[in-house]
Parts: sequence; structure tokens; C-alpha cells
Amino acid sequence: MSELISHVCVLDAEGRTFWFAPGDPVPDWAATLITNPGAWAGPAPAPADTAGAGEAATVEAQAPAAPKRRTRKPAGEGA
Repeated sequence: MSELISHVCVLDAEGRTFWFAPGDPVPDWAATLITNPGAWAGPAPAPADTAGAGEAATVEAQAPAAPKRRTRKPAGEGA
């Protein structure tokens, strides 16, 4: 498996943050989520299975939506 050459941050399926540094062992689930080829010393590891891609999609789907804006009342209406 390739080794990291930079520090990376990865979110798991529950939204927990994990940091990995050069020389740290990177679990397969995290390696599939590190898509920046510049983070790896050699070629980026190939995904072991499709479960990692599904976890990434789940994390993105759980991202909070932007807050809704309130509309103003037209001028002249009560306070």
C-alpha cells in the first residue's frame, strides 16, 4: 500500500474526524476516501470494495443544509 506524504483529514460514516500523518498506518476505509493523488507517495490505493464509496456518499448526504432566510414584511404592516 502507498504511504502518505502529507497530513490528511478524513470523516467516517458517522461524521467523526480522523487525522493521518506521513508514516501512519491508514485503514482501508480511510484510504478509499483520500482521493487527492498528491497525498500519496506512490499511486493512490485502489478501492478494496464499493463500501468505502457508499460511506463517502453518506457523509456528504448528512451535511447540514444552509439556513433558510426569513422574508421581510412589506413596509407599512404591523411590527
